[in-house]
Amino acid sequence: MINKKKVIIFLTLFSCFFILISSASAANYYVNNGTTQKNIVDWMKNNATNGDSLIFNVGSYNLTDTLNITKSITIKSDVNTKISFSKNKDMFDVKTSGITFSGLNLDYNGEGSTKTMYGAISTLNASKSTTKQFTVSNTVINVNKKYTVGILLGTMQGSIINSNINIKGANCFGISLTKWTGDLINTTIKSTGKDSICVYSGTWNGKVNGSKINNDGSNKNFYTGGFLAVNSKGIIVNSEIKSKNSYAVMASDNVNVTNSTLSSKKGLAKIYRYRPDLVVYNQIGLKKNTYSFRVYNIGEVNSKACTFLLKTSTITKKANVKALKPGQYTTIKITLASKYVGKKYTKTMKVDSTNVNKENNKKNNVGKFKF
Repeated sequence: MINKKKVIIFLTLFSCFFILISSASAANYYVNNGTTQKNIVDWMKNNATNGDSLIFNVGSYNLTDTLNITKSITIKSDVNTKISFSKNKDMFDVKTSGITFSGLNLDYNGEGSTKTMYGAISTLNASKSTTKQFTVSNTVINVNKKYTVGILLGTMQGSIINSNINIKGANCFGISLTKWTGDLINTTIKSTGKDSICVYSGTWNGKVNGSKINNDGSNKNFYTGGFLAVNSKGIIVNSEIKSKNSYAVMASDNVNVTNSTLSSKKGLAKIYRYRPDLVVYNQIGLKKNTYSFRVYNIGEVNSKACTFLLKTSTITKKANVKALKPGQYTTIKITLASKYVGKKYTKTMKVDSTNVNKENNKKNNVGKFKF
């Protein structure tokens, strides 16, 4: 009987030990009334581990300085906490990957400049600007002052879901990314700010589904619109994108738009396609019997390798043109028999003679000269 009691006591103590260990490993931190930002910073530094949660448990909270996120955690609220910030700097500075924002209401009142833009959620001004597996869900972001961004990241792999971004300041972005692999799902982005852009990504691969993007602000040019993705590949489906004074969508030919409502400024196409634009520079060199030509890509995306033709009334010469990045040029050299050199024959030159590249302007692919 004594041995049986000892076994029961041992098992009870053993179970309590594992309960204590389990409790200790769950280092979630709750922000309540009276929690200071220093408390949060100390937890982040000393107790938080990857996979933990920072949980705002109050109706409103004021951040007094940038909150640096150095662990792969979830930052969330189950009561839709309104978090305010009024410093001229980033609100949340994300310095690692694997971050999730959920259930928050971010009221961002920072202000940037023409030299430096700040973000409510940012990595661009951090020492490491590459972010992976980054998710924003069920979150509201208000961008209230000029030269600021709702989500300002270098590289993002992840999605923005069931969220709202409201842009009120001038020269702002709702989302600004260097490279984005991910989706925009059931999300509303609205801009009333002058010369602002709702969504911009230098490179994008993903899907826009069930979302509403509306740029209603006044704009000086046509390139401050709704959804802009330069080197892009993906689909826009079941969505509404409007831009009162510019293009609704600006994307490459690799973006397919289906079952969606698009509205651009009167006189503009609903979709502007980012494409290469090959042009022959008008200064042509001649050394003995060899002509030299410069071919530029003045478009927004890479061109494909193609063919250059030089024709007279009786002969045709060909040369290869390599693929060119935007702003890049290459020099083509073609040698003619001496009798074709000079003013007797008009020469016609044409780049991309077989139309390998889809361009918005083909007229500048052709030129003539006589010398």
